Amino acid sequence: MVQLQLWEQFFSDGSIQSDGCSLHIDKMSRDSYITENFNSNSERPVGLETEVEVSDEIFDIVLNQKNIRLSEVELNNLLNMKIINPIYD
Repeated sequence: MVQLQLWEQFFSDGSIQSDGCSLHIDKMSRDSYITENFNSNSERPVGLETEVEVSDEIFDIVLNQKNIRLSEVELNNLLNMKIINPIYD
């Protein structure tokens, strides 16, 4: 399991657009990723992270890189192919 953080992009006219997600090996990596990489006026994390199940291949990538960023299209494709699976309580 890994941590998934959704992102959104916002524009000067006040409009907002979903901007994919980032995957993190743990909450500490997620927090560091946000602090180090996204001090931006045009994108921000949405809500809190959520734990998701991922395929072994995706887990190995996240384990090696600690954090990866996925576009909205990549996220939707991986969800549709059931490579990323939300955990429902």
